[in-house]
Amino acid sequence: TRGVGINFSPALDLCNLAEGNISVMISNGTTPEDHVAGALIVREAGGNVVNFGQTDWSRRNRGIVATNTHSVASKTIQILKNCFN
Repeated sequence: TRGVGINFSPALDLCNLAEGNISVMISNGTTPEDHVAGALIVREAGGNVVNFGQTDWSRRNRGIVATNTHSVASKTIQILKNCFN
């Protein structure tokens, strides 16, 4: 990584991701209320959003892995699978 930032606001982090200021956001503890609006913004901007530990995204599940491109998404998900399996 080049840098890690914590804003304590998943919605703000997701807006920064959609804008291109960051490449990846990973959180395994956020609730849907924390990230549902930001996830929509990321998807509309062409990014990728999945639930932590899942292959798809549902607003009902906890945790989120969001990236600003699909190529970064596949690499990030593979790294997470290797770390947690």
